[in-house]
Amino acid sequence: MRFGDVEKDNPDELEDINSAYAHAYGAELFYEEKPTINIDELHRRIRKYCGNVGVKDIDTKSETILFFHEDNCVQYEDGYTPAQFGIMTPPKEHDAKSDCLASLQQSWGWKDAAQVVEKCDHTILATDLMASGLHYKKRVGLFRNSLRALIEVAPCKAIHFKITQQFVDPEKYLYSFNHPSADHLYGMVNARLFNIEGKDDVIMDTLGLAAIGLPDLQCHFQTLDVNKVAKFLYDYAYFIYEKGDIIEDGNTVPGISDDAEWKCRHEISLIHPKRLVIDINPGR
Repeated sequence: MRFGDVEKDNPDELEDINSAYAHAYGAELFYEEKPTINIDELHRRIRKYCGNVGVKDIDTKSETILFFHEDNCVQYEDGYTPAQFGIMTPPKEHDAKSDCLASLQQSWGWKDAAQVVEKCDHTILATDLMASGLHYKKRVGLFRNSLRALIEVAPCKAIHFKITQQFVDPEKYLYSFNHPSADHLYGMVNARLFNIEGKDDVIMDTLGLAAIGLPDLQCHFQTLDVNKVAKFLYDYAYFIYEKGDIIEDGNTVPGISDDAEWKCRHEISLIHPKRLVIDINPGR
């Protein structure tokens, strides 16, 4: 990951940017009733989607279970450790609904999210562990497929990707695996919209790429069609995911009209969380 002059000019900003990286990538599943999970069946499905996987019941009190991706080890100072997928029941005092207002406001792809979440009183946390040293594509693949297996075994009503500030429909999440034309990063990239108070300015950005070590995207404008800009940002987010951070400062990319060329530059995001973004300037 590159930071341009950020580290040289302001080390504190570099620390803020680093904090956007997800050392543990997680999602929270919402249920109307407390779910029952068949661990043997879940283990079988994770093995089906992810290969050689071991399982260990770590803490029966908190219902914490870890699955070990034996073929995907990461080297740390004290040796090699397999990447892991963990599921756990949050403590009783955990109030998932109190921490999701911002995500409900940015869940543009699911208009019924608020009504569905309101009916849910139980949650399960799913997260990867010891996986941040993997290549980001391998890491994303293991987490998405492990989460897929969990949702198949214990179907939920909603999935909260807090990292990307959105709720997604579990049915659409499963659909994304079975149809080649579907969004293969569904839930892991979000396009957010912000209106600047007292001005006609709009800021749209992506959230999710910085969590896996890539720059997100950002566009600041006034009169453009927000739906077209959202599609534009998604398209380039997927481009960066596939190709990496290959857009250089000063490069231009085709805008949303045939003759538009928009200039790119790596910057610090205008909207929290502070992170490295490629600012795409549509000009006047």
